[in-house]
Amino acid sequence: MLKQGDDLVTLGFDYSARTYRGSYIDIVGEIDVTWNELFAEVSPILINEASESDMRGVFENLARKKPNNVTSEYSDVSVDNITDSLSNFSYLSTRPEYSLFANSAIEAEKVFSTSPAMCAVGCRKALELAVKWVYAADKTITMPYKDNLQSLLHEPSFRFAVDRDVWSVLPSIVKAGNLAVHTGHSVSAADAVFSLRGLFDFIQWVDYATARTMWSAPLTKQPSPAKR
Repeated sequence: MLKQGDDLVTLGFDYSARTYRGSYIDIVGEIDVTWNELFAEVSPILINEASESDMRGVFENLARKKPNNVTSEYSDVSVDNITDSLSNFSYLSTRPEYSLFANSAIEAEKVFSTSPAMCAVGCRKALELAVKWVYAADKTITMPYKDNLQSLLHEPSFRFAVDRDVWSVLPSIVKAGNLAVHTGHSVSAADAVFSLRGLFDFIQWVDYATARTMWSAPLTKQPSPAKR
């Protein structure tokens, strides 16, 4: 007899995760869901043709929400706190120089499983704080006349200081966050993951540039626009 309704099905998953020490570990796990739960997650995106990334986002979201059995190659990783300890941004909490944007980045990732839209909004907020941190830390970057995020991103001295591939994603993070706040636009799990990845790459670039150039202490006040 075919399984259906409240019958359970086991879904397996595996991924590589970044630890707070900066290394990567392989995670293998499985979750038990009912067919009703599975179809409730999948059905909405099947109304229109769904991409592979959309489907992946649905299953990633489901894995985050359900209790799971996880195994790791490292015995010192706590399975009970796997999500928190392996957060992509958790290492920022140990870096006081990044206190301006650390919590915003961590919170943006935490809300992904419950609200991709709020995740996109959180990514935009964290990006804005991180960009302003860079302006305050790097005295070679010129503050534009307007200090809104779009102006900050497109200021030539900032734009050409950032790695080209990293910068190319930043306007999309802003757009996704703005759409989630100001319109009825639906933010998919795939959109939110795209924003998280872009934010992560930008903060990694900030971390690299900080180590390379020994930028100054963290931002303590909002920078003022340059007078023209």
